[in-house]
Amino acid sequence: MRVQEAIEKADRLRPNRFSDMEKIEWLSMLDGQVYDEVISRYEENVDVVFDGYDEEHMNEDLLIPDTYAKVYVDYLMAQIDFYNRDMGMYNNQIAVFSNGYQDFKNWYIRNHMPMQPKRTGV
Repeated sequence: MRVQEAIEKADRLRPNRFSDMEKIEWLSMLDGQVYDEVISRYEENVDVVFDGYDEEHMNEDLLIPDTYAKVYVDYLMAQIDFYNRDMGMYNNQIAVFSNGYQDFKNWYIRNHMPMQPKRTGV
């Protein structure tokens, strides 16, 4: 899923007054978390760097694969609910997001080789 797709889908499902830039920042924070908590801890990603998104990254792929990409839309809708001070909707939406995010992390852990500690000396 691309940044623009996540924003458009969230906007269709949860019409709101927030700017695209605010949503890009939210997606950037989420992918920063994905990078720190998951991706950076695996050997095949040693050279991967995540610097965040801005308006120029609207057509860039988000980090989570399409199979689990619904989490981006769930996260955006949760943020919209939070900043609209609709705590009932927020609590429901963040629970949906959390379940999807955990499913992604579980899949990633099962399918990737964790970083091995470097051995020094003999």
